[in-house]
Amino acid sequence: MVVKTRKQGNSITITIPSEFNIPSGVKYEAKLLPSGEII
Repeated sequence: MVVKTRKQGNSITITIPSEFNIPSGVKYEAKLLPSGEII
């Protein structure tokens, strides 16, 4: 699935599709790979 970043204030956000059924307020650790991928 492809998602698109967007600017929100001073931050860049990535919207998670609702079909993932992730509740609001859940925290995740994100890592940026040298290739530019986010995991």
